[in-house]
Amino acid sequence: MKTTPLTRIATFMAAFGLLAAAQAELSIPAFTAYTEPDSNGVTISKEKGITHWTDKKQRVLWFGEIKSSGKLTAVIKAKGAEGHNLRLTIGTHIKRGSKV
Repeated sequence: MKTTPLTRIATFMAAFGLLAAAQAELSIPAFTAYTEPDSNGVTISKEKGITHWTDKKQRVLWFGEIKSSGKLTAVIKAKGAEGHNLRLTIGTHIKRGSKV
């Protein structure tokens, strides 16, 4: 089959569309979290998200499966007092930050 510039452009556009779809944004709401070691140690609600998290030993967790390799960008949206420390662990990778 002979390819023309138009065919190559259409193929490129289709491939670009698939690539763009593969990099879609995923938002995980706070109210889908789990807590440990005490499952009642933090208040979680759909309306207010995560509140009353005062115990430093308490952890807020989300679980998921990513079935393809590639770059992962994570953003945590947090409200509250400035200066709180945050740690995001994905597999064996740990990123630290603070609420600013």
